[in-house]
Amino acid sequence: MESKTDLRIIRTRKSIRDAFIQLVREKGFDAMTIHDITAKAMINRGTFYLHYQDKYDLLERLTDEVFQDVIGNINPSTHLVGGKMHPKNVETSIESVFEAISAHADFFEAMLGSNGSLEFSRNMLSMIRTKFDSEFTKAGLPEEQMHLPKDLVITFISSACHGMMTWWLQNGMIHTPAYMAQSIVKIMMNGPARSFGVEVMEE
Repeated sequence: MESKTDLRIIRTRKSIRDAFIQLVREKGFDAMTIHDITAKAMINRGTFYLHYQDKYDLLERLTDEVFQDVIGNINPSTHLVGGKMHPKNVETSIESVFEAISAHADFFEAMLGSNGSLEFSRNMLSMIRTKFDSEFTKAGLPEEQMHLPKDLVITFISSACHGMMTWWLQNGMIHTPAYMAQSIVKIMMNGPARSFGVEVMEE
């Protein structure tokens, strides 16, 4: 009996999730109502409220579920040993991040699309930044040995990561996760100027 109940809950939540994503694409998050969600999911309002408080609670919980997979793969502290970074390990980690995004592509594409939520994009950037901050603290890198302020570097890396993820999704994931990982590591190693083929003058 318990397994049947669990299966029913899983099916109901999936119906709500699918309806939510479809409505974001059709109407946008701000315009959708609980009635829209329940009608699309073919459930009654009472069933919806058994699972979620409102559409904001639904969005928050879907976001948390998705980002557990994505953010969990951002772990630069494991690739920094004795102050040295291992590019191949970083590449593997980044590939895992893009694979996790791909697994939830329908949700991300809806939320970052033309009818998506600007607040979601801001929260996404904030979560990425918080994770990087935590990881660099965990790595134990002495701030006095850094060439630039820690906050400045973390802000740059987080914004670049967020931008690459968003670009990839908005362009139909035209490259494989492996290609994205390889490209990002090359940019990290060479810097933007050399990645453009521009010679950097030594001063």
